[in-house]
Amino acid sequence: MGSINLRIDDELKARSYAALEKMGVTPSEALRLMLEYIADNERLPFKQTLLE
Repeated sequence: MGSINLRIDDELKARSYAALEKMGVTPSEALRLMLEYIADNERLPFKQTLLE
């Protein structure tokens, strides 16, 4: 099994982990689900928008 390392802002990590915990999903599960979706559908599971 492979692994992924990424760097993110500390605040984003804290907010994301807290939200995922409320959903009962680990960060690894969330990323795995997103990657499975991308592999199956060849697109992101959300609409891309640019923030200004």
